[in-house]
Amino acid sequence: MFRIALAILAFTAPSVIFWPCNAMAKGAEPTSHVYEGAVGAAPVVVTLDISGNSVSGNYFYSGKWFDIDLQGEAKKGALQLKSNATGDKLTLKPTASGYVGALTTAKRKTLVVELRAIGPEAASNVPADAADGLNLYEKMRASGLTLKPQKAETIAGKSVRWYVEPVSGLRLFRIESGYAAPAMETMNKALTRVQWRNISDYFGCLSSEGGPGAESSVDGSPYFSDAYVSFALNTSWDCAGAAHPDSGSEGHSFDARTGKELWLDDVLKFGKGATPQKDSDAWLEYRSKTFAPALVALLKRFHPKEMAPHDDDCDYSEADVWSFPAWRLTVRGVYVGASFPRVARNCDNPEWSIIPYSALNE
Repeated sequence: MFRIALAILAFTAPSVIFWPCNAMAKGAEPTSHVYEGAVGAAPVVVTLDISGNSVSGNYFYSGKWFDIDLQGEAKKGALQLKSNATGDKLTLKPTASGYVGALTTAKRKTLVVELRAIGPEAASNVPADAADGLNLYEKMRASGLTLKPQKAETIAGKSVRWYVEPVSGLRLFRIESGYAAPAMETMNKALTRVQWRNISDYFGCLSSEGGPGAESSVDGSPYFSDAYVSFALNTSWDCAGAAHPDSGSEGHSFDARTGKELWLDDVLKFGKGATPQKDSDAWLEYRSKTFAPALVALLKRFHPKEMAPHDDDCDYSEADVWSFPAWRLTVRGVYVGASFPRVARNCDNPEWSIIPYSALNE
């Protein structure tokens, strides 16, 4: 899965169908919902997030899948919205079951809009393997998409089969032999979630030219050993409305004996006592004050030349760039990738930053 830095929203079903009017009241709690309907004759799915008078959201045309952004405000009993990607303007007035209104294109063509609120039951036609980990809007966008199996191949003595989503072309493998059946089942379920998340993020990034704004692929060949499975996804994106293009790497590693996905703290642990709970304030402090300096010391030991201080932007001796590294397992050891500010993104993820497995025993 690649994780594009988009404002992808979490959506919940309303308890009453008259919520749009209440949501536009000043000081109302943020409210999100998903709608199905049509712009002119074209079927669409829309999500709106309303917080006070501020409104944002996305919509897509059925069969085209790509998100189109919406921003605007609730004003005089209606929603006034605009898309930065297309220049379309949308005016919506609440009804008992959703909204009605009009969409005016950048070429000044006006189309009638009718939307009705939907709940989880609307996603009944979504592929079963896409249901885990996606919200309702994303499930609706996955409708009509499928994962097609490709030929099996053998990697490091393990049989794997790649699956591709034909519209996006995004591929990821499943494991068919080489490990205990329960472990393979657990890993394959996780791999399916990763692939569908990757696909969802792909369609969540429309370029300013109106086509795909993101690219993603597996970095090299996945790593398989008797104990571990690991791979990384390299992603780049340039989404309409975003300030700058960007790129990143996301690794996934599994204990092949149990199928459990591993976190970097499971593999590299520094300091005394238990590692704080992930994403807690204590964990953030641990990563910056304990983990990163200790990782820098370890990298200086095995890569003294590359870790020597530099005057340019790529100074790998700075602990800050190692607090939250990308990582994966490789034949040679644990790979960790530095993460620099956007202006020095070319310094991210150097090829040499590998810690030998022998050092983990220390």
